[in-house]
Amino acid sequence: MEATRNGAASKAVRILLAAALALGALLPAAALAPAEAQAAQRATLTVGPDIEYDAFFTSWFEVDGQPAWCGNPSKPTPQGGDYDKQPLSAPSGRVGELAADIWFSYGSPGFDESLWPSAWQDGSAMTADRYMALAHILMADTYSSDGNYAMFGCTEGFRDWVKQNVIGFGDDGSEINPNATGRKIAARAGEVPGNFEPFVLYTGSATQVILSFTYHTTVKVSKEASESWAANDADYTLAGAVYGIYRTRADAEADVNRVASIVTDESGHGESESLGATRETFYAKEVEPSSGYALDESVYEVGPGNDYAFSSEEPPITVRLVLKKLDAETGQGAPQGDATLDGALYEASYDRGGATEKVQGETAGATVVFEGIPLGDVTVRELDPSGGYLLDREPHRLSATADMAEGGAVVEIAPEGEFGELAQRGGFIVGKGDAERYDHEDGMFWNYAQGDASFEGAEFTVYNRSANPVWHDGNGDGSFQESEEFAPGEAITTIATEYNASLDAWTATTGVRALPYGTYEIVETKAPEGYAGEGVVSHVVEIREDGQFDQLVEADGMLNEVMRGGVQVQKDDLELGTSETLGGADHSALGAEGYLGSSLAGIEFTIENASEHGVMVGGTYFPSGSAVATIVTAWNPGKAAYTAQTASDALPYGTYRIAETATNGSYLLTDGAPRTFEVREDGKTVVTDREGDPLTWRDQVVRHDARLQKKGSPSGEKLALVPFLITNVTTGEAHVAVTDRNGMLSTSSEWRSRETVVNANDRLLDEDYIHAEDVVEESGIWFGQGEDGSEAAPDDGLGALPYGEYRIEELRCEANEGYTLWSETFNVSRDTTDTPFDIDLGTVDDQPIPTVATEATDKADGDHALRAEGGAVVVDEVSYANLVPGESYTVKGTLMDKATGQALMANGAEVTSEAAFTPMAPFGTVEVEFAFDATELAGKEIVVFESLEREGREVASHADIHDEAQTVTVEPGPEIGTVAADGADGDHEVSADGSAHIDDQVFYSGLDAGGAYRLEGVLMDPGTGSPLLIDGEKVEAAAEFSPGEPTGFAVVSFELDASALEGRSAVVFETLYDGEGNKVASHEDLEDEGQTVAFTEPSPEIGTTAADADDGDHEAAADESVAIVDEVRYENLEPGREYVLTGTLIDKTGAEPVEKDGLPLATVVAFTPAEPNGSVEVAFNFDGSQLAGHTVVAFESLSLDGEVVATHEDIDDEGQSVSIVEKPASDIPKAELAQTGDTNNIVPLVCLAAAAALTTALALAHRRRGIEENNKGKEKYSEEADEEDASLDK
Repeated sequence: MEATRNGAASKAVRILLAAALALGALLPAAALAPAEAQAAQRATLTVGPDIEYDAFFTSWFEVDGQPAWCGNPSKPTPQGGDYDKQPLSAPSGRVGELAADIWFSYGSPGFDESLWPSAWQDGSAMTADRYMALAHILMADTYSSDGNYAMFGCTEGFRDWVKQNVIGFGDDGSEINPNATGRKIAARAGEVPGNFEPFVLYTGSATQVILSFTYHTTVKVSKEASESWAANDADYTLAGAVYGIYRTRADAEADVNRVASIVTDESGHGESESLGATRETFYAKEVEPSSGYALDESVYEVGPGNDYAFSSEEPPITVRLVLKKLDAETGQGAPQGDATLDGALYEASYDRGGATEKVQGETAGATVVFEGIPLGDVTVRELDPSGGYLLDREPHRLSATADMAEGGAVVEIAPEGEFGELAQRGGFIVGKGDAERYDHEDGMFWNYAQGDASFEGAEFTVYNRSANPVWHDGNGDGSFQESEEFAPGEAITTIATEYNASLDAWTATTGVRALPYGTYEIVETKAPEGYAGEGVVSHVVEIREDGQFDQLVEADGMLNEVMRGGVQVQKDDLELGTSETLGGADHSALGAEGYLGSSLAGIEFTIENASEHGVMVGGTYFPSGSAVATIVTAWNPGKAAYTAQTASDALPYGTYRIAETATNGSYLLTDGAPRTFEVREDGKTVVTDREGDPLTWRDQVVRHDARLQKKGSPSGEKLALVPFLITNVTTGEAHVAVTDRNGMLSTSSEWRSRETVVNANDRLLDEDYIHAEDVVEESGIWFGQGEDGSEAAPDDGLGALPYGEYRIEELRCEANEGYTLWSETFNVSRDTTDTPFDIDLGTVDDQPIPTVATEATDKADGDHALRAEGGAVVVDEVSYANLVPGESYTVKGTLMDKATGQALMANGAEVTSEAAFTPMAPFGTVEVEFAFDATELAGKEIVVFESLEREGREVASHADIHDEAQTVTVEPGPEIGTVAADGADGDHEVSADGSAHIDDQVFYSGLDAGGAYRLEGVLMDPGTGSPLLIDGEKVEAAAEFSPGEPTGFAVVSFELDASALEGRSAVVFETLYDGEGNKVASHEDLEDEGQTVAFTEPSPEIGTTAADADDGDHEAAADESVAIVDEVRYENLEPGREYVLTGTLIDKTGAEPVEKDGLPLATVVAFTPAEPNGSVEVAFNFDGSQLAGHTVVAFESLSLDGEVVATHEDIDDEGQSVSIVEKPASDIPKAELAQTGDTNNIVPLVCLAAAAALTTALALAHRRRGIEENNKGKEKYSEEADEEDASLDK
């Protein structure tokens, strides 16, 4: 339905209304006032200046200071004064819409500029007067449903503008603009606040009705608890909370400039006093909480948007119970030992909202916290103790009130010292025992000490190994003192052993409840007598239960290692009075390999237990009185004596007896009395007896005598005054004894005393030939030398010869001239006290002297010359005479270097050999072969020295450095040397292209003419010393040949792709092998420049070979028409481009060009190569009749685009040279080139090398030319060359 004015549907209605208004003006004012007019409030009207608009006007009105407007402008303006106030009413019945017009109009608290036109009718700005004028028109329309009364006399345009933009209704009452001011205000009528009170001021029947309002702003609060249970708890109330009202947030936060206050009632509600007729924003904040609740720190914004009301839901004050657990013994908040104050379970019970509530919590950090508990009484009980503590069985009652909060939201209760607990405690007993459990006749024992040791008086220190300090009540008063608290690692107490009859053991104890829950180490800090601080000397005990008492006994006890020591005895020689073997050497022992002398080693001593108790030695129990060990003497370098000893820890603390109980075969047991010694220090070796005397024993060495009878041969007469040298094989001590007048010799003192004259004939050792008159017949013989140089005094009561092996040798004298000197060995192993018989060496007869002679030859061919190669063998034939048939002999030979006179060294070692034989007759021969490597011995003269031995003694020799028969000579061996060059031009630079060619010219000497040989070469990288690799492969080449002479050369050619080698170089290594594959020579020198080629950037190169056009050799007849063809080989040319070769012939004799027609002879050939590499022929034709005996050399120059890019101009190059020889007679054929085997003079090695190089170059050139002609296209000069070839063939 279309919107219309209320009660104004037609123009007729409006006319009737106007009539009614006119009539009303005639009625008394009382007739329009309500029946209760006499009770109405009064208000003061103030009339201000006129407000003109278009052709009409209104006035500025105020009622009690608030803006006001006339409702019926058709009446006159009233006078200012006091009038009755009546509730708002309107003839149109549109009271709510009229109230909204007043609320949103200018000057009213609800004025909203956006609801009104933004500009006046003419587009000019809106002003206060204009806002008031339009509000006057709108209210007049709403009041009477016709705004025309307020636009009396106005222009039609103004009227239409107001209707369209302000009123929104047409003259017929229909809505013409829903966005007009009146229509938008009507739509928002519901926004008019309840405390806005519009009213009507009746000024009289003849004057206008005045519309105005009153407006009072107050702030309301609604407070409630966030927890419902607080409503039923007497400790909490909502009444009495005070809130302050402020104009700014900052004032609210600081509680300054308060403009009003609110105090809540029991329900939590409250309202402030009036703030006046205002629409500004205020801020509210609680400044005093009600009992049981915390102060609300929030600032609440209040204003038109929330109708100046707010609510606060506040939490009640709660209790935070902080239970701090402590150790009751120390009063500290830290646990003892390994105990913990964490993990104890507590329960708190209390009343909440009329019901009992219980909560549980575990301590952490020695603390448990209960939060959210209501105010009032709380009971706390421990349900489960923390580790290492006893349960607290007593309840703890606590109380909390609101005043304890001190303005906070939480009351914290943390009673000090309330929750203390006792630690669990225990102790231990420790037994003292021996670490060795040994079998005893009464069973297994651990608590009986060994030897002379004891367990009494051992002390143990108890250390705290717990995580925390512990309290040990050291003085027993039951009270904690700081001095009784021991940190981790500190010593707590020391306990000592006492005899424990119930355990039959020595024990120490802490007491039953001495130590709190924790970990402890018991360490022995004082060992008992006879025991060391080693073994099981510490235990770790963990106290984990109250009343725990550990018994650390037997295997779990303190099991000390008994103090152990050792003993050392010394063995001396009785005669020398020192620890030195008489007749011994190098402190050797009997039975040592090859040792034949006496020794103080190997003499046995027995040790007996003389202690109070048994002892453990070597893992076996030995009671008192039993033998515990046997020790044997040996040389002791550290003491420089013969000693026998136990290990320094072999014998337990105790008393022992020791005696020599067995000797070796070289000494007599002459000192067998026992001695007593004591072991009293750990690790110490005892060397004295109980009285302090050295533990030394002295024995007599075994001694005896020897005799013989000397006779001549063949008559058998007794030979007097023949000297014999007797030598102790072991010590080297030697003395001369002589036969008496009856040919008898004896060392016995009964034969000749040695105490008067002894060893007087030793001076004869300096004589080469002994005369009878020089002999001292009455001299005795005595051997007394100790192994370290001491001498025993002669004693006729003993044998002359100490234990050992002796050699007796006949010395040259008058009596045995011309006969073999006799020698023999014998042994002394029994003492004169053992047998009265001397050692009988029998009768000694004379024999002729042996001789030897030798001849050395090469085993291969029987001559005196050897080849310098591996596997050389020299055979030396040794001729002998005067040997004893059936006896064993050995020939020992050594090769000598004749130049130095020293032994020949082959591969770092001397060359020796020997041959053992048994002759069947006195005369004969035997061969000795010497095999060695003679490769490095070329030129050496080698002489063979030979020695003939019998029973290890030389009986004959032949060692003459100048004896030709004993001499062989090593001939020089094969040698090679090489020169590597570019195959193209013969220099040491090779173009780094894809078809590089290297020729290595190998010169040799010392080869077998006609033999088969093979040269193998490889290119080496001088930078790495390893083979040069191309595509991972070595570059190798080989050549086989058979030399016609020992000296010559061969060429090894290498073909390779060098395109990747630019800037690098290569060295050629060559190895020469014979026909059987044996290496005979090599040349491998990375520094040899002759073996080295360099790979250079590819550039044009040429090489030439000049020859006689008639027969292709290097000789041309000196006639009027000489034709020479120079084949020019080229490399690295650019295919498809034209090159020019310019050839010139040079007369080598004068180094001048050959002339033709008075000008230098030159030939120019232009060609275009199809491939980079190939060859071109250049022909020279000239008159050579005047050049007989001359040599012409072809010089070539290669040009590209007029620039010379390569030349080959070597006046000494044989390949470029042709000799002009005398023209031969017509019937004499031209001389041929010399052939191998011709009887010409020997050509020097250089000429031979040049010829080989020329041959190689020609072969290479023809080979390459054939390849080029088969592969490349025809070149410009080919037809001319073919014609020349054809003419030459003819």
